[in-house]
Amino acid sequence: MKRIGPRMTRMERITTDFLVRNLQKSALSASSAVLLFLFASSSFGQCTPRLGELTGALHIQPTPVGCVPFSISALTTNVTKTQTNARFVYEYDGQNEAKTTTSPVYTYRQAGVYRLLQLSDIDGLPARVCAIVTVYDTIPPLLSLVSCGSSLTINVSAPPLSPYETYQIDWGDGQTERLPAAEAQNKVHTYTTGNTYRIQVKGQYQFVTCGGLTTRSFKPGEPPKPPVISRLEPNGKQIRVFVNNDEGGLFALEQKIGSGDFQRVASGTRAVSSQLTVPLDTVQTNCFRLVQIDPCFPAANYTATCYEPPKPKPPVPTGPVLNWWVPTAFTPNGDGQNDTFGVIGETDPTDFQLSIMNRWSVLIFRTTDPAQPWNGTVAGEPAPVGLYGFHVRNGRTNSENSQKSGMILLVR
Repeated sequence: MKRIGPRMTRMERITTDFLVRNLQKSALSASSAVLLFLFASSSFGQCTPRLGELTGALHIQPTPVGCVPFSISALTTNVTKTQTNARFVYEYDGQNEAKTTTSPVYTYRQAGVYRLLQLSDIDGLPARVCAIVTVYDTIPPLLSLVSCGSSLTINVSAPPLSPYETYQIDWGDGQTERLPAAEAQNKVHTYTTGNTYRIQVKGQYQFVTCGGLTTRSFKPGEPPKPPVISRLEPNGKQIRVFVNNDEGGLFALEQKIGSGDFQRVASGTRAVSSQLTVPLDTVQTNCFRLVQIDPCFPAANYTATCYEPPKPKPPVPTGPVLNWWVPTAFTPNGDGQNDTFGVIGETDPTDFQLSIMNRWSVLIFRTTDPAQPWNGTVAGEPAPVGLYGFHVRNGRTNSENSQKSGMILLVR
């Protein structure tokens, strides 16, 4: 829930909580509006009239308590004195009073406890007053169904941020009941026919009737939908198996390693989602499957989901370290000296490649024959004088000496 203000003292919070509880109680009996003179005590800091100010009058319609989206009207009628120039800060933080609005209508779109500030003039004198507005969320309740023949067991729980106090259950066969939250666990209902029923569960707060609604269908005699493995998450020598179990059936987890047989390794629950951690064989294939063990229905096995450990990388072929080098320049001018560029020394004809790139890194020459070096031409024409990049792979050895890259200068 949203904090009312960043500078409230402990006494202010205690007094605010008291007022909220009493406002909620009064909301049950109010027919149209609740007259709120909330801040007569000096403990309410920013809402206490300052020197020369009066206490304003503020009505909230329909009540100061509701569910999102919650629209209210802030009225200033029915006061003994003339109250004019009303301005409102609907989400007052106890500090910023500059951003006011004259609109008496406002909609709260997020759950929380809000302070509403009203500034006005009474017979020419400034006045102020605050009210507390409580807004509840309407997130649908969490619901799981467990069937057994003609009987249905439901488990209802509140989602985060929506602490429902009671649940209104419509069983779909004309019967309804309202249960405290503590009694909405393992609630059993028996049907008289095999029809399909539409079950509705609505969360309710103590002081308001609004709340989230969850609807599910159920047909007596049908087994629950099978749980499914949603993903596998290995972690060292363990693996987490994530399971979705929307229908809340009982199940167990079985594991098969390599070509062995499936063995039971863990038992699940009726939770809608869960994760089971089991040992992992990091060498062989690990397959997992769920086995339904609900006592109301025959056992059933489901499709296996398998995990393949990463295969080790094949060893890098090795060979003898060769003694070779490349020149830093050559002169392809036809004088019979340094007319080509290539490897000088030992080479491996079974694993050799020479690549030449121009200044824009475009490949202009490549050979896999160490006996065919570059003659300084491109497409049969003499290449321009300048620097060229080269890369040589020579031999299967994984040593640094098997590959070389650098620049070669072409001079004519």
